[in-house]
Amino acid sequence: NAGNWVKLAKNEVSLLPGESMPVDFTVNVPDKADVGEHNACLVIQRKTDPTAAKQGGIQLQTRQAVRMAITIPGNIHRDVTIDKFAVDNHSKQLYNIAIKNSGNVSADVDVKLTVKDTLGNVVYKNGGEYAAIAEEVRQFRYESNLRPFWGGKYKAEVSIAYNKKAGEWGVSKNQADLTTKAVAPIELFFWPSPGAWAIIAGVVAASILIIGWIVIAVKRKRKKH
Repeated sequence: NAGNWVKLAKNEVSLLPGESMPVDFTVNVPDKADVGEHNACLVIQRKTDPTAAKQGGIQLQTRQAVRMAITIPGNIHRDVTIDKFAVDNHSKQLYNIAIKNSGNVSADVDVKLTVKDTLGNVVYKNGGEYAAIAEEVRQFRYESNLRPFWGGKYKAEVSIAYNKKAGEWGVSKNQADLTTKAVAPIELFFWPSPGAWAIIAGVVAASILIIGWIVIAVKRKRKKH
């Protein structure tokens, strides 16, 4: 537990309204600590007032935490993959994505989800930049309510991108600095809407009438000859 490596200079401070105060700390890393990233957390909480509890009523306590990443030098590397991609397409579309970081340091990952029609036009997109902790799996769930008027086949695609160089945070805007990965797209099928079915039925009925009229006209013409 890397939290045991951290020693604060002070465990308690008193602050006046609007006041701030630095608190020093030291990190003592064990000699046998593994290469890579070890995570700790600094937590700040208002101290409970014992006199307030005697007065009754409701007391609210809030905590604020800051993640601390302690990286031991050596063979550090990132290896983020798309561990899962599934779509539940019923009245709405639920996209389930999981990314796995098999490396020994964290990575900021740009996750991109898109849905495209048969012409390649993007009809839905989602995603964002997320932290992938070393040796952990992180899951995401997105939802869309696509109801294409004419229905048809669509493709849901997901890709990830993160900095190649371990130890750099954020996601570079330069494509050459990134490792990009994707998985096979998932095909989505939508039935035409009721309005589209009505138009299709009308076109079919009109086509049958026109064809019937042409056939009758041809037969009458043949009889005359």
